[in-house]
Amino acid sequence: MDSGFQFDKASEREYTITDSDEYLIRGINGKKACEEYCKIIHMRPYFINMLQKLNSNSNVVKLFRKLSQASETLYTGIRNAMVKPFGTEFIRGNPEMLVVLEVDEKEEIYILTQSYKAKGTKLKKLKNYPEEQLAVYDNLYDKVSNSGGVIICSCAMRPLWYNFNYKALEEKIGKFNCPIMVSHVFTELGTELPYEENRNLIHSGVIKALVFK
Repeated sequence: MDSGFQFDKASEREYTITDSDEYLIRGINGKKACEEYCKIIHMRPYFINMLQKLNSNSNVVKLFRKLSQASETLYTGIRNAMVKPFGTEFIRGNPEMLVVLEVDEKEEIYILTQSYKAKGTKLKKLKNYPEEQLAVYDNLYDKVSNSGGVIICSCAMRPLWYNFNYKALEEKIGKFNCPIMVSHVFTELGTELPYEENRNLIHSGVIKALVFK
């Protein structure tokens, strides 16, 4: 597993999950999660939910690709409004982007995320640059250059982060000297080994490589 995100070391913003249950975060810094999260990203619950409904539309990837081709400014502005780059640490210290699927508009208590976040988990601001997102394939090449083959499962949202530069991606994987297949899929599943109960099962914005020796 790898991630093109990095923690923003220049930012002092760090938040602690103080109450969680499966995929629900109920408390951040000892306060209601919804209330605290809305303060962090400066949005009200109804607006967050509206954006996430748009973000989960099956045509969102096509929409963003067309926007990226039409206007860099428009593309970046809408992307930044829809997805706030905060994340948590997962395997080998890599950041996993925090994806908020829904916030509780009625009681304003919880936020629903894409993966389990245990009590005590730290939320930190992430840095995101196309070059770093594409560099994960260089890192992978260094590790598996002598393998018999590689299957890469890449989150379908990853093209958003390197601005749909498929040509650059093809150049990266073109230097592999073994058979390679890359698939872009939604809600990709992956687990840390050995498996432990209540550990993250769904990792957003990352790639997972199955390497054949």
